[in-house]
Amino acid sequence: NISFMKNIPTGYVKWNLVPLFERKYTTVRNTFKEAMAAAGVPEWGKVTHMRKAATTFLTAQGLAPDVVKMMTKHKVEVFIQSYICELSIPVCVCLAGFLPNKVSDKYFIPRSLIGMPGNMSVDEVTNLLFPGRLKWIEEFNSAGGDKSKGAEHFLFEVLPFLAEVVCQDGIFWVHHFPDNPATRQLIARLESKTGTQNYIDWAKQKRKEVEEILGGMEEHQATHNFGERRAEGG
Repeated sequence: NISFMKNIPTGYVKWNLVPLFERKYTTVRNTFKEAMAAAGVPEWGKVTHMRKAATTFLTAQGLAPDVVKMMTKHKVEVFIQSYICELSIPVCVCLAGFLPNKVSDKYFIPRSLIGMPGNMSVDEVTNLLFPGRLKWIEEFNSAGGDKSKGAEHFLFEVLPFLAEVVCQDGIFWVHHFPDNPATRQLIARLESKTGTQNYIDWAKQKRKEVEEILGGMEEHQATHNFGERRAEGG
């Protein structure tokens, strides 16, 4: 029995204490499992994963944990330990060399245009830098292989992307950090595989190309800024 009286009569329950629908954990969990299964998401774990996905997304955007925490009502130490993103997008932007809170539709990384040494494909470079990859792909394609989206993404997306970035960033590694173990490993795996030109010489050539690209961009930006000032009457 529901009551809207200030003084609740015996045998009645105040109206705002009655749930509109069943909210027991098991019921909610089963509902989520059915929805995830229908969406093709296997092995759904906990209902709270949805909540954690939300808090991780929000803190990744740079929102303060104290603000996001209001959504979950966790204690500060629990929220900090388990519910925030480990590395926010604004932090990554700064680490990549860009100014925080600066609105920009696009950014440009000159070394992304230098290609691969010896006219190799990214796939060829990936197999050189990660020699176990071909065996891993065989295992993935085998009858007993791990056919999960995670395994597929790692082998065919993550490793090639990592190899491309390492090869392009490596043109600066060999110049600034020649004795670093990662640099020595990079040179050892690519040195005799880059055709008639070794990787160190190729890196030197590409550093020069990057400088030329940056010089052209700075000249263009200076001309653009001058034109804007003239238009403003400055």
